[in-house]
Amino acid sequence: SHAVATIVYPGMIGALTGINDQGLFLSVNDGADSLGIVYVANRMSFLNKMFDFLLDSSNMDGLQKAINTTRANFPVILDVAGKESASIYEDAPFAIEHREAKPNGVIAATNDYLLKRWGIMRLGTFTQSMTRYDHLLKLANQYKGKINVITMQKIMSLPLVTKEGKPGPGVTEYATAKNETIMTMYQVISAPKSNIIWVRIPNYSDWTKIDLNPLFR
Repeated sequence: SHAVATIVYPGMIGALTGINDQGLFLSVNDGADSLGIVYVANRMSFLNKMFDFLLDSSNMDGLQKAINTTRANFPVILDVAGKESASIYEDAPFAIEHREAKPNGVIAATNDYLLKRWGIMRLGTFTQSMTRYDHLLKLANQYKGKINVITMQKIMSLPLVTKEGKPGPGVTEYATAKNETIMTMYQVISAPKSNIIWVRIPNYSDWTKIDLNPLFR
């Protein structure tokens, strides 16, 4: 098995976000905005399978085959990245679709399946998934050619809603006096080529750099 680092909630075993010593990165988004809250009872937890993917995969080809071979037990959207490429898997319990970033391009995902072949109408939900997606693409184009760790920290720190309750330019949901329950739980920036990650918990802590190389060795 490869060495794997995961970011999860306290006491949890599995992977919500993770990276292995081969520079393969995985992160999961809930796909319930597109398909509803659906769980298949007689399958293993997909979050545990994500952990297996990182333990077993030595390259992007192996990781992609592992994802394509495994059926999810609930609707998910997988962000996948390596040292040279990035892609998104829109993964339902009954089918899986793939979209890949173009060379020198950008790819983004929130909580909606975006490929038209699903035949899904995007009606808008309380998660504001499509608004956040549009903001990500707008910010990516605004900083095109200048995106590095510092720029990503700036992008991911911008609010979806300002303290005054007005629409903001970003994607992060901060806790407010009016709404303490809907908030961004945590954020991760990953640099697969260097095995370094930055983790931030909005409303609690600023960006914290974690060099995984000593742990992986």
